[in-house]
Amino acid sequence: EIVRAAGPGLVVTDPGRTEAGARLARASAVRHVVLPDLNDTPEGYPGGPSAEARAPLAEAPDEADPCVIVFTGSGRPRGVVLSHRVCVLRTHPGCRPDAGTVLVCGFPPGHWSAWAALLRQWQARGTAVLLERPDPVAICAAVRGHRAERLVCAPETWAGVLDTAPHHLASLRFADAEAIGPPAAGPRLLEDIRTATPHARVRAFLTAPETGDVAVLDHADARRRPESCGLPAPGTEARVAGGELSVRGPLLFGGYFGDKRATDAALRDGWFRTGWPAAADADGHLRVYDGGEVPPRLRDD
Repeated sequence: EIVRAAGPGLVVTDPGRTEAGARLARASAVRHVVLPDLNDTPEGYPGGPSAEARAPLAEAPDEADPCVIVFTGSGRPRGVVLSHRVCVLRTHPGCRPDAGTVLVCGFPPGHWSAWAALLRQWQARGTAVLLERPDPVAICAAVRGHRAERLVCAPETWAGVLDTAPHHLASLRFADAEAIGPPAAGPRLLEDIRTATPHARVRAFLTAPETGDVAVLDHADARRRPESCGLPAPGTEARVAGGELSVRGPLLFGGYFGDKRATDAALRDGWFRTGWPAAADADGHLRVYDGGEVPPRLRDD
């Protein structure tokens, strides 16, 4: 479904996925290229780029040009278009200040949060540890083995990590629970993470492919405001209208690939409609509700 929606001109795989790549390429009528294994390179294979590869591009790319398309959603996938500029701004070290750390990523390599984490570490000149299968056992072993200072996981993954080997997390200085849409990490989970990582700064992030980080909540605020998912993230402006959360700012996506109708419905006057039921406190703290949960002030609407 994703290959069909993307309409690619080229499918690239490693040797281990040659058969699957060829099958996708045939179904899409595009060229298929298999990257050579660096540990099994034939003799005489050039060690550096060719003259053609070193030649300057005929037309320099613009920062507004698409950098990556993230496919998301159930059923028919939608391609979230992210420009070079948006990718840089979302992963700037000032957004999540933890420069120079060793990060263990609790998201699988194909997940868009893993992509963002990798770019974030590259910009901060830190080290990123990606796991082929980031289950709780592998995550705990990676944190201990690399003496990682930072771990980012989805809330449900964090729960498994804490049940597996919390004593392996002693080196952490940043513990991030990143929820892809509501519900955000709850105060009880953040308290459990804090207990297991007493020297770490514990934070909950609410995020989405279309928006990047929407809200950030520190552990201390979670204690005082158990219903809050935090304040709007740096670079993000939020508002609640008609009980729905909308956001705008330089981190927003550029639209849905090949779907103008969906883009026009989601982006209005520079605001992205998340579709999340929400409420806002007077001091800017956001409360986002999930599924059948209805904000108290909307029950009569």
